[in-house]
Amino acid sequence: MPHQAGAEFQADGRDADSTNRAAYQKLKDELLKKRNEVEGAIGAFSRFDPWPQGSSMDEIGKFFERLTLEVETAVKQLPEALSVFKDVTDIFDGKVGKQPVDIEQRRKEALRRFDAKIPPGYKDKGRPGDYLIWAEMKDKAKSAQLPVLFVTDDNKEDWWARHDGKTLGPRPELRHEFFEATGQLFYAYSPSRFLAFVSS
Repeated sequence: MPHQAGAEFQADGRDADSTNRAAYQKLKDELLKKRNEVEGAIGAFSRFDPWPQGSSMDEIGKFFERLTLEVETAVKQLPEALSVFKDVTDIFDGKVGKQPVDIEQRRKEALRRFDAKIPPGYKDKGRPGDYLIWAEMKDKAKSAQLPVLFVTDDNKEDWWARHDGKTLGPRPELRHEFFEATGQLFYAYSPSRFLAFVSS
């Protein structure tokens, strides 16, 4: 694991549980909002041309109730946060890189790339973390003479190539830069794609 990734995990990992639960709550709130919008639109239209009894329109409320129940069930199944934090820490014990000696120079390079909108990291204004991880991955690939598969939940455009709303994979310029610097291949997956791939 890159030193920067390990440092960020230790700094932010304990907050992941509250962040995840807040995201689920936001989803529940959005579902309620959409339910009200849909039912309001159907109710307004029905004044002019009522739907026949037994229409699928009668199932709208039940549909949103099922979705909300699924969200609530997912929240109940979330693992205990501190236990996960400890397990991940134990898994990577002794497997985290050392902080690069030229860290200040790398931070300056991150700012230069940000101003020039060179990926990765230009979407994280004032935070050089993505570039620091990127630089460490290149170092490791070059020294070990091995390709790198990067698994990240960062879904911003400075990592991913997209077309018509679909994520195609890591940005081509990242793969090109990586190969030019290391002679090795680079690819990336989101956690869900990675788990689906290794489970198939």
